[in-house]
Amino acid sequence: MIDSGLILRVTPTKTEQTSAASIEVDLSECPMVVEELSKIPVENRRGPLIVNPKTGLPYRQWYFRDLWRKCARLSGIPDTMWNRDLRAGGNTEGQRAGAPVDDRKKLMGHTAMSRITAQVYDRDKLEAARRVSRARVAYRSKNET
Repeated sequence: MIDSGLILRVTPTKTEQTSAASIEVDLSECPMVVEELSKIPVENRRGPLIVNPKTGLPYRQWYFRDLWRKCARLSGIPDTMWNRDLRAGGNTEGQRAGAPVDDRKKLMGHTAMSRITAQVYDRDKLEAARRVSRARVAYRSKNET
């Protein structure tokens, strides 16, 4: 799903059976992702990248859930927050950073227009994702303490 130019193209599971909205993200505009990817040798960047070091396979859903919760607690994230809430948090940060709502909708895979209109006439999903990523990074830099 990630090409050689670090472009992620995916149809979120949440939209597969409804709008089939896809998203495109330029991961080179996401510093934390670039930092994590730099820890993985290029020759190992095939297939799933987040794997259980004991098995080399993707984590089982229940194991990842439990591990995420343990890390969240250690980080001070309340039990009322789920991993899936991070998506909404990214959207909120983009909004606070001044990213246009239309760009954020594209990045989130939301559609307000018909599916065919989005597929045929909407060709700037990747640039919208870049604008949101840049706004979020600038916002963090401005608000660091």
